[in-house]
Amino acid sequence: MAKVMKIIPDINKTFGDLMYLGKEDRFLYVDGKKGETPTGAIYKLASSIQGGEVSVYIEGTPKEFGFMSKVSVKDVEITHRAQVSGNFANVITAINAVDIVSVDKNSSNQGNQAPGAK
Repeated sequence: MAKVMKIIPDINKTFGDLMYLGKEDRFLYVDGKKGETPTGAIYKLASSIQGGEVSVYIEGTPKEFGFMSKVSVKDVEITHRAQVSGNFANVITAINAVDIVSVDKNSSNQGNQAPGAK
């Protein structure tokens, strides 16, 4: 099995300011049935350096932030994989982080857990 190369980026140079756009909760499926408790979330973030949206996966209880709140991600790793179909290949980039926190001093919602989360 090939060793997966992980890129540890300089967050400020790679992403610049990150603003929270929303999230998509991820669930564990057992025997084809969706679990009730989220196991993590894909956070949609606007990046000032990338000039658009980036998706960052973070395991654990999802957090809520106000729309366009300034956030920061901790311990980011970027991985790549290729999907080949005939003579064509797609390179898929995955961005994973350990945590997401609010850096917006004026935000009333500083990374609270989702309603109903324990």
